[in-house]
Amino acid sequence: MVEIQIDPAERLPGALPGEKVNAALAVLAEDGVVVLKNSADVENVDALGHRMIDDLARFEADHELANNFQGVRQPPFHPWLFRDLVYNEPAITISHRILGDGITLTSYGSNTAFIGSGFQKVHADSAAPKPGQGPCTHIVINVPLVDMTLENGATRYWPGSHKDGRIYASNRHPTEAMLVEQEARRPAEQTIAQRGDTIVRDMRVWHGGVPNTSSQHRPMLALVHANTHPGKGTFEAEEGSEDFWQHSVLDAAPLFVPKPIDYLTQGHSRPHLPPPSGRTDLPVGNDSQREAITSVDHARLY
Repeated sequence: MVEIQIDPAERLPGALPGEKVNAALAVLAEDGVVVLKNSADVENVDALGHRMIDDLARFEADHELANNFQGVRQPPFHPWLFRDLVYNEPAITISHRILGDGITLTSYGSNTAFIGSGFQKVHADSAAPKPGQGPCTHIVINVPLVDMTLENGATRYWPGSHKDGRIYASNRHPTEAMLVEQEARRPAEQTIAQRGDTIVRDMRVWHGGVPNTSSQHRPMLALVHANTHPGKGTFEAEEGSEDFWQHSVLDAAPLFVPKPIDYLTQGHSRPHLPPPSGRTDLPVGNDSQREAITSVDHARLY
């Protein structure tokens, strides 16, 4: 996995040198994944990471952890909102160059490899509506909240797989034969990264969660940038944080929830919306219900 070193002064808006931007763009075009080393403040990463580890312990005491790829949501309110994590300027610069003007933050969620978790089915998060290679329309920015290692479930991905046009929106899972072909071209790698790094990934890249054999859960932020403008909030934030979600390049339209927000749930960051009009068969929070609300745009992170 290619890494690009980010100096502290380059974390400011518009400060990433052109040669580093071009290097990142070239890697994303070829591999679909690049790591921006030291692009975030480790103190902020640790503050949020410790809070999420504590939250996971509280959640686990009363709930069964259902899988190894969604995770329990992070607190979307102050003092746990950090500008350099949510609005990571080097990542936004690169995302903006790929997606163009009018990009939107459509998800403020997390992926957690839980202790003892297994393999997740290999998939792409985003794909063209029908077979055939289309442009990149979604980029995910992953922020490790603990060091990501082989032992604690660093995500497995196939470099260059985003260029395979056989994956499409209604069938985002490559077959075993396709995986064998891709493995022969470019073997799978894992996203080994440290606290303070950000991982920028074209969401068409094939990937999947892997077992966490360590003694600690492995949380990671997942922030989706899309070249769309959804009409409603696609993730929840607590009232009182409205000013935080403003940026000159990256738009965002959270659904603001009255205090205190009940954020300790699994399911990335989709809003807990009321059932659609006329639908009484779908409980609040049901995935099928959210699929039925077609006006709420969301990236497929599964």
